[in-house]
Amino acid sequence: MAVTLILLGRRRRRRRRRRRRRRRRRRRRRRRRRRRRRRRRRRRRRRRRRRRRRRRRRRRRRRRRRRRRRRRRRRRRRRRRRRRRRRRRTKIGHTYL
Repeated sequence: MAVTLILLGRRRRRRRRRRRRRRRRRRRRRRRRRRRRRRRRRRRRRRRRRRRRRRRRRRRRRRRRRRRRRRRRRRRRRRRRRRRRRRRRTKIGHTYL
């Protein structure tokens, strides 16, 4: 198509695309009534054995607590210095390290 137009010496025309607007249809929702089914749960009975516990009386001792002070250590950051190499010039003008 494009080749034939060039051969005829016509200018190519750009086709404009028309945008079609879509109409939205509103759907009416129908409400469905749900029937609820009741489920019967079977309960299992567990037999529990009771144990008798003997209570022992304990004497409480009061302990004195010592407070320890924590020392915070400050960390020093070391900065690394970059050494710049100096370039020396010779009499002729060449540089060497």
